[in-house]
Amino acid sequence: MRFFNKSRIASIILVLSLFAAGCRSQNDESLLTPKEFQQTITATKGTAIVLDVRTPEEFVKGHLDNAINIDWNAGEEAFANQLQHVPKDKPLFVYCQGGGRSAGAVIKLQNMGFTNVQELKGGWVAWNSEFGNSAPAKNWTGMTMEDFQEKLKTDKVVLVDFNAQWCAPCQKMKPFLHEMQKEMGDKLEVIFIDTDQNPDIATLFKIEALPTLMIYKGGVKEWHHLGYMSKDDLIKQVKTHY
Repeated sequence: MRFFNKSRIASIILVLSLFAAGCRSQNDESLLTPKEFQQTITATKGTAIVLDVRTPEEFVKGHLDNAINIDWNAGEEAFANQLQHVPKDKPLFVYCQGGGRSAGAVIKLQNMGFTNVQELKGGWVAWNSEFGNSAPAKNWTGMTMEDFQEKLKTDKVVLVDFNAQWCAPCQKMKPFLHEMQKEMGDKLEVIFIDTDQNPDIATLFKIEALPTLMIYKGGVKEWHHLGYMSKDDLIKQVKTHY
């Protein structure tokens, strides 16, 4: 039986640690904040391709300037076919709505051999919060801040749910939020705000992740939460504001 001495084992561990750290560093460097994303695109002096991997319906509501829409949901094969003639060293800047689809697209692009791929951290939601809608759809309407303030004029506890159709946790919560509205309607009012349908108010509230939940009482915000929450936990939270 062959044995490894302690120094050799330590050397192997060191090499593996350095390799893992290098992988993490590379991934971290390719995931850029909105400001970094904008600055890096500018630095390419027009040589980069900006890929919006959302659906066409999402794209027309607002997108980054000069972005090309290639729908990731159409399938990996269709996605790859549209990029087969692009040079592998071409700088690619990828984003979706919240970051989920772009992460998958980046992995696919890297597997295809592209060597310079950057991803927008937080996607269009984060960009819109930072800079506003770069290329908004014309004649877009939605809830105004005045409309929102009017809805807060109630003696009830107001639970605000910022959501979107593409957000899986949002859709998972929606049925029991409606149940809560019905079961606790004498003391609770639930306001549903689709951030795609109401981009202006989402920008005003600097919504960077979905779902975002807020509780208001007497027109004053008393609680703020990012991410999924179970019905039981949310009911407990709401009742603390009665």
